[in-house]
Amino acid sequence: MMFSSQLTMRPLPCRLSTSFRFSLVAILGLASLLAVASRGGTPHASLLPPPESSPPTPQATPASTPTKTPQPAATQAPQLAALPKPTPQATAIPALPQPLAAQDKLIRVGLCTKGGAVQLWSRQPLVISDPAQPGLVLCVKAEDKITFSKSAVTKKPNIGKANTFYSGPLEIRTSAGTSGAWQSALIYAAAKNDFIRLTSDNSSAQWGRPYRGMMEIAPLTKAFDASHYQGALRVVNVVEMEEYLKGVVPWEMTPSAPLEALKAQAICARSELLAKAQSKRFHPHGFDVTDYDNCQGYPGAENETPASTLAVEQTKGQVLYYKGRIADAVYGTNSGGVTASDEDVWKGSATPYLRSVRDFSPSLHSTMAQVIKANMSEDDWAAYCSQNLPAYGQPNTSDRRQLASRRATSRRVAQLFQDNDLPEFYRWSRFISAEAMAKAMTAQFNVKMAVATEIRVLERAPSGHIKKLAVSGQQFSGQLASSTPQPTADPRPLTTVTIQGDSQIRSMLTGRMGSTTALPSSTFVALPQKDATGAVIGWILKGAGWGHGVGMCQRGAQNHALAGWNCQQILQHYFTGVEIKRLP
Repeated sequence: MMFSSQLTMRPLPCRLSTSFRFSLVAILGLASLLAVASRGGTPHASLLPPPESSPPTPQATPASTPTKTPQPAATQAPQLAALPKPTPQATAIPALPQPLAAQDKLIRVGLCTKGGAVQLWSRQPLVISDPAQPGLVLCVKAEDKITFSKSAVTKKPNIGKANTFYSGPLEIRTSAGTSGAWQSALIYAAAKNDFIRLTSDNSSAQWGRPYRGMMEIAPLTKAFDASHYQGALRVVNVVEMEEYLKGVVPWEMTPSAPLEALKAQAICARSELLAKAQSKRFHPHGFDVTDYDNCQGYPGAENETPASTLAVEQTKGQVLYYKGRIADAVYGTNSGGVTASDEDVWKGSATPYLRSVRDFSPSLHSTMAQVIKANMSEDDWAAYCSQNLPAYGQPNTSDRRQLASRRATSRRVAQLFQDNDLPEFYRWSRFISAEAMAKAMTAQFNVKMAVATEIRVLERAPSGHIKKLAVSGQQFSGQLASSTPQPTADPRPLTTVTIQGDSQIRSMLTGRMGSTTALPSSTFVALPQKDATGAVIGWILKGAGWGHGVGMCQRGAQNHALAGWNCQQILQHYFTGVEIKRLP
């Protein structure tokens, strides 16, 4: 079959298989569905209907404007009609497409962009359609780099000043030329099992991350998180749910983990995906979930392994339910020995299945059992955070040797883990000087603190996570000549900053969450360090765990599996009162 285009590009021959002709029919049908949403039609249903509700009524797709297609001669292969060149004009950006209907079993993943040119590449021919302009289709040959950008048209100057407005507003460039006036672009690979590679940092997409499914590129009208979604375009991976999970599981848990732990991870990831999609939190931004730890890490198919794929396939469709509703089965790297209830770290009412769990056996881990008490004092938490106590989340000797080796060979790992840190921050420590703490308070909380004098826990959850923290210190006196704190010799009044919530406490030193910028967890104690005169010169923070600590502890799940637990036992240990059911 020969495809051609009469846009601003010369015809591009693409020989496609018979099976792909059916795929092309499917993608054009999908484009029509998306066009309904972009024209303000009835929004599609959420990814899955709420449990025990009636199935969504299928919506009839309005007929698109018919395109006259020549009938093939008996001796010729059928051809797609040549398309007229669209006329560039100033048009409003179409409404963001809503997530697809439940029966499609597709999800929309908002991919992080780095602010450079968005580029795609595939070993197979790619088909590009515009949901907002039915019938507008472009075929791109295999192994051709496709660059997407916003196209602009300059008006005649008004009173000596030029005006620029966006037309299309997308511009597509390949080796054959440039095509403008695209409202949005839906891109599909010729072979279903092949990948579309993507970059957004001006590097070659040939070496970019590989993704299954389709790509949708449109103007970025509203950035959910400007630090992760940079540039002018929004990129969405439209992918089957189980294919998405094959990318998530090996990213979130090491593929060398026992199979039952990987299966527990797959069920957690599927449950969290569906719960977040049903919440519609990200629908105003044009997708169901993000691709980073705001939801779940998803690097496309980059890290897929036979072991993690097997875990996804053996649990296909299995989800955690709590009283008839899909559970938001969150998880973290390492709880430190005690998991957190959700209200310990997040705002909102308590979730019944996200309760704190003591993740140790009194008989197997007797030392931990002696430290953890019903009512813990700050001295008790100091003992907990300062010792490498046995629990299901405790890394083994081999893990410690591996971390030491990685620190010696990787600058990033050496920056992330300090000398006394255990793997996965099961136990960790940091030193912060009184001046550095004051500088952080001045920068983050709009106070004028010259030197910090006290760190005090105002409220700690039963799981050990700090909910409210106070930092006191001496104020500046007089006018500052620069932004750098310069304490004076005068007696100065004290000022106190109250810090509340897991993310604010963990990011109090830098103002940024992240592996290298935030404290590993909010479970820690601050031990004052004094000079010979008794003055506080700083604090050693002793902490336990990595992450929010709610739900399943991933290291704990692996050690439970090594002890012979199956995935159901693991999940029902970490999530109170849940059931595992298969999706209808």
